[in-house]
Amino acid sequence: MSIVSAIGAGEAGADECGLLSALRSMAGVVGAEPLDGDLVDEVCRIESSIKAVSGGMEVENRGILDCAAMGRHYALFCDASFPRPEQVTMQMVDELGEVIGHDVPPGMRDLFENRDDMVWISDGFVIYPGLIGNRDARMVMLSSRLSVPGLPGADAVSFYPSASSAEAIGSRFGVSDPKVAVVVLGVDGVV
Repeated sequence: MSIVSAIGAGEAGADECGLLSALRSMAGVVGAEPLDGDLVDEVCRIESSIKAVSGGMEVENRGILDCAAMGRHYALFCDASFPRPEQVTMQMVDELGEVIGHDVPPGMRDLFENRDDMVWISDGFVIYPGLIGNRDARMVMLSSRLSVPGLPGADAVSFYPSASSAEAIGSRFGVSDPKVAVVVLGVDGVV
């Protein structure tokens, strides 16, 4: 499957075209599109409106704010071969700011396999019982660094948005395939 950009060489600067080309050549990326300020604002509004996850735990979405703070913004449309983040992207944090749990990406699993100071509450999430106090906790969604081949000077952070945000982005670009995930990307350092 290929998603062709509406932006051509005559409509975007060479740096923009080079970045889009680099993004589209990444493993698992079936399309990449620049996001305009209005769509970034809409995604930020959608993400900030999500106040709780199942079970009623409060959500703080730092990931989308990290992406929005970058100079350029893109949507990556990805299939299942797109590499998963190898960093923690979700933390359970108490009201004092103490991390009391987090997701464990597959590439980090070995670091946690034999630890006795934590409990696996699912295949990919651990909590630290010794750190849990009588305080409220929230889930903090984080961005993750993304290396863009061919653009070593680029500082790129990615974020997997909610289904509502992914739908808003997909509808803007005519992408509705349920097998295609949307990743929001913020980029600095490309001229």
